[in-house]
Amino acid sequence: MGTRSITRIQVDGEALVAVYRQYGGYIDGQGKDLANILKNRKIVNGIMSGHAHEVFNGPGCLAANIICEMKREDNGDAGGIYIHSVDCDDEEFTYNVNVIIDETEGGWSMSYQDYPIVTVIRWGEKIFEGNSIEFYEFAQKGDVYDDEDE
Repeated sequence: MGTRSITRIQVDGEALVAVYRQYGGYIDGQGKDLANILKNRKIVNGIMSGHAHEVFNGPGCLAANIICEMKREDNGDAGGIYIHSVDCDDEEFTYNVNVIIDETEGGWSMSYQDYPIVTVIRWGEKIFEGNSIEFYEFAQKGDVYDDEDE
């Protein structure tokens, strides 16, 4: 049986999209994959020339990149990775990637906190919360949660 996970991309805590992963949902799998996608890339509103690989142009761009990379890791094969409704039940691991709107810029232009906040939940218990840089460090430590119940 696979380790299933849900990855939700959120804006100010409201889910934009949820992605289900059938296998490899543990931290050494989905956690590291997600951390590598997010690593060192800021959330912006507008792309400066020459910086397209350093940023996500808002939460929709972030969500599209995550889905694209998840399917690429799955070799684009049928199954394995699915879009789910945002209110789907959590699985063994749930990864919430929350983009925070930064209100300090004024009303005319949307801006975002530089790095999304990632929360990892295992069987209903929060095991990590921090920005995407901290999440990368957490995911690289190895997965103390792998196979502990088997």
